[in-house]
Amino acid sequence: MLSREWIDSRQAAEVLGLTRSQAVWLARRGRIPAEQRDGRWVFDAAHVRADAAERRGWVSWREAADLADCTEHALWEAVAAGHVEQRTGRGPSLRRDSVLAWARSRRVRGIVRTPRQGCTPGAGPTT
Repeated sequence: MLSREWIDSRQAAEVLGLTRSQAVWLARRGRIPAEQRDGRWVFDAAHVRADAAERRGWVSWREAADLADCTEHALWEAVAAGHVEQRTGRGPSLRRDSVLAWARSRRVRGIVRTPRQGCTPGAGPTT
């Protein structure tokens, strides 16, 4: 039987892009396989890497707006129309690849961001 590779909370937090407290919070709630040994948390390294890979596929609304060069309101409309995938209840909530695909389709259609109007068809680039 193969033995598991265990990493400490500092290493887990680094891989996940979180603080140590956030990594321990996930462990306490059973969201990442971990155990307490001698009062310290240790994490299953393979599960931490898999969770980190999954997390990279999702972005926050602000990150998505930056990726798409658009307002959060325009993203909300895209989610409502089914163009951008959203998840609820767990971390960053918009799927990165759906945001990027939507942003590409907007550029093809000539929709760009203007400072006050959000995303407007035919508007020129902002400065």
